[in-house]
Parts: sequence; structure tokens; C-alpha cells
Amino acid sequence: MTEHVITSKCDSPLLQAFVDNYLLLVKIAARIVGCRSRAEDVVQDAFFRLRSAPQATLTFKAQLSYLFQIVRNLAIDHYRKQALE
Repeated sequence: MTEHVITSKCDSPLLQAFVDNYLLLVKIAARIVGCRSRAEDVVQDAFFRLRSAPQATLTFKAQLSYLFQIVRNLAIDHYRKQALE
């Protein structure tokens, strides 16, 4: 499997935190959904949620917590949806 490293810079600190922690976010989602491909879909969904979220001036720690919570919640939602199918 090929690991993609993203090195671009973003205007939003929250989006930059997303870019900087992409691989970790995928690993966290993969633990919940059980599949790396689905985990990447979850993280992509989180990205689109972040793009539409209002930009707030949060501390870096709060931004990371917010980001990881979004990914965790979306992964759990995805897992539950899979279980119902």
C-alpha cells in the first residue's frame, strides 16, 4: 500500500491541521470501520464538513480535538450504517 504525504499549506488553521494529520485520521477511522478504503471515505467526508464549518479562532489543541471528534463521529456513523445493511 502506498502512503500519500500531503505537504501543501492552507489558509485555514483547521484545514492545515487536517492536512498535517491526514494519515493519523485515516488510521483512527480505519480502526473503527475496519477498512482503510472506507476510512479514507470517512476522512474525505470530514474534510467537506470542515470546509463548510464556520471559521472560529480556536487554540491549536481545540482545533485538533474538534477535527478528531468529527472523524470519530463520522466513522461511528459509517460503521452503524454498515451494520444495518
